[in-house]
Amino acid sequence: MGMKTKFDNELKAKLQSFEPQGVTAQWSKLSRDLPKATKPLWQNLLLYLGVAVVVSTVLILVFQPKDNKNEQPLLANSSTDTLVTNNQAPHDDVMLENIEDKSSSQTKSEIIPTQTTSDVVSNASNTENHDNIKQQPSKNNNLKDNKPTESVAEIVPENQETPEKEDDKTEETLFVSVSVNELCVPAKVKFTSNANPDDYEFFWNFKDGEKSNEISPTHEYKKPGEYKPVLTLTPRKENLESCRVFASSIHCYGMVDVKINVDKTGNHYTFNTNDSGLSYEWNINNQRFTSSLVEYDFKQDGLYDISLKLTDTHACSLDLSKKLDVLIEHNYEMPNAFRPDGGGVNAYFGPIYDNDFDDWSFTMMIFDKYNQLVYKTDDVQSPWDGLNIYTNQKAEAGVYLWKIVTKDTYGNVRTRTGQVTLLRN
Repeated sequence: MGMKTKFDNELKAKLQSFEPQGVTAQWSKLSRDLPKATKPLWQNLLLYLGVAVVVSTVLILVFQPKDNKNEQPLLANSSTDTLVTNNQAPHDDVMLENIEDKSSSQTKSEIIPTQTTSDVVSNASNTENHDNIKQQPSKNNNLKDNKPTESVAEIVPENQETPEKEDDKTEETLFVSVSVNELCVPAKVKFTSNANPDDYEFFWNFKDGEKSNEISPTHEYKKPGEYKPVLTLTPRKENLESCRVFASSIHCYGMVDVKINVDKTGNHYTFNTNDSGLSYEWNINNQRFTSSLVEYDFKQDGLYDISLKLTDTHACSLDLSKKLDVLIEHNYEMPNAFRPDGGGVNAYFGPIYDNDFDDWSFTMMIFDKYNQLVYKTDDVQSPWDGLNIYTNQKAEAGVYLWKIVTKDTYGNVRTRTGQVTLLRN
């Protein structure tokens, strides 16, 4: 309260010596309501300077010259947002009374802008345009009668410009239909279009490197992938334009370039593929296997059909087959030299084997350089000791030819030949 009284006293002293034109009554009333007080001179000087700046600003705003009779500048009271025009001349007492009433009772002011003549015209124009938009028919109504049963594509003019349309002409929407959008390779797809062959020349690009000039071609996709075919229409008439019509995407699934791999060690075979799948169905020698890798031992010579049905995650299956020529091996090793007089070390010549030859049929024959038979045995346990069986004499040192014929328990017969060097001390 002390600072407020101080300010009021200083303001009152200033106002007593200042009488602006046009607002004398207002200042008089304000002066009467302020309490009287006296303050030091330096405080009054600072206050006078502040009041002078405020009053000068108010006077400039109130008494601006009227250059345009039609314009009415508005003065808004900073505390009440009450608007007063310059051409208004209310009574001083009434003006102050309005200010006091507004400051005490009004808590929120609302200013409603006056609508000018140009705004009215603009609103009327917008309303009219809005009505026109509502009445404008849809451009795609003609698709209801021409919609295909499969997929519809959008027409795109090659010049990328929208041609001018005549008011009395309805443009037909061109589209491309495909018989199926998702399938497994090899995938056959039928393409059709509602374009009139009398109006256009057809050029299909299937996006797999293949093209066609047919009107409604059937194309086979051989590799998995996503394809976006396009039809280019070249007009036969002058009033038509070249355009491209895109078909909906075609998704092809499946496996290609899959092969059956075969590895063998002796008579032990291993089968697998160079691609993975969801399920495997092998058929090997009339036996069924479901693993991705199969190991199998063949027992007999023959030509075998190996088949595999491979299914992927899209339920696309691939049937593979392979013919396998199986030749059963009789595995044994033969030395290339021996020394009958070596004192028991490498003194005999015969097969060295891991498997059991005892149940097999076995015949070994030895021939000299003149192709004369010098040794023969049907017992795998009786190797050649270097003696000529016909003379019972030691065979001369030199190179001899050998021949072995074996027959296993499954009837597989094998014949092998080679050379051996007989050494003497």
